[in-house]
Amino acid sequence: MNTLIAIVVCPWLVAVSPSGAYERDVTYERAVLEDRPVGYWRFEEASPTHRAENLGSRETALAGTYIDVGLSTASASPSLGRAARFEHPTSAMQLAAGLDRWLNATATLEFWIKTTQTGEGSWNAPAVAGADSNGDGNDLFWGTNNAGRIGVRRGDSGPAALSARPLNDGAWHHVVITRDAATGVMQVYADGRLSPDAVYDDADHLQIATHYRSLGVVEHLPGGAQKLEASLDEVAVYDYVLSAEQVAEHFRAAGELEQFTVEERVLKLQSRVNRLAAELQELRRQIESLEAAGPALDSQADRALPTPGGQADPMAPGAAGAAAPVPGNG
Repeated sequence: MNTLIAIVVCPWLVAVSPSGAYERDVTYERAVLEDRPVGYWRFEEASPTHRAENLGSRETALAGTYIDVGLSTASASPSLGRAARFEHPTSAMQLAAGLDRWLNATATLEFWIKTTQTGEGSWNAPAVAGADSNGDGNDLFWGTNNAGRIGVRRGDSGPAALSARPLNDGAWHHVVITRDAATGVMQVYADGRLSPDAVYDDADHLQIATHYRSLGVVEHLPGGAQKLEASLDEVAVYDYVLSAEQVAEHFRAAGELEQFTVEERVLKLQSRVNRLAAELQELRRQIESLEAAGPALDSQADRALPTPGGQADPMAPGAAGAAAPVPGNG
């Protein structure tokens, strides 16, 4: 008789990426892609000399080129992988085509941001995307930073929807900005929730026609404007307004948010490896125990099998006709 041994694979088994960070199931990526973004940049390239891949529906039409951008393993959560650092006056990611086709209309811009920058002004404040049109209100600033509050502004000093509290605390934050061009309603979600009072009804409903094709910079600005100083990750553009349920689902899909240094990540990875090694050692011990007991188990099983006459072996232990043990004489 052959002994059947079942091996259980630990579901939390982790893998080490080429960057050295450990990774879990990419549930965030799946959640975003299921909602059909036209542009989705994860910044997972091995080097900023590589082309920035667009996972959205427009694919290579919105692929990007890094300009003075660094790539870091320290994102908001291990499941999010790498992040991009926009830390130089010339830092930007230039796209193969313009974003204005979508962001000037009804759209959503989603991203993770980590910054300590305090933006000042309106048209001259740092932002994730947008363009200035000198002398008129034909401007749109997505991800604008106004005294640390992040949101969207239309026009030089026009209406804006901003996060209720500053997000420039040096921690990672999930930001989703929506704008309905038909109704004029602009909204900001911070860390999965609609930010209180971060809804603005732009009654003018102006049609924006400014052109721009970069991330991490506001284009066409005159001298003296502030440059974005921040780390960005998981930037996505949609051609419709994401619902509150979709935003919350994306935030939950990122998993546990962890602000780890490289050294802390290595320690956590080592802890997981040690735990896996202990489980494998216990599994090996159980296998060896089963293998050692195999012959005895096979013998007992064989003796319990029916005899050619259709009856179980009467001398097998526990059989009805088995002889009872003879008591000792004391």
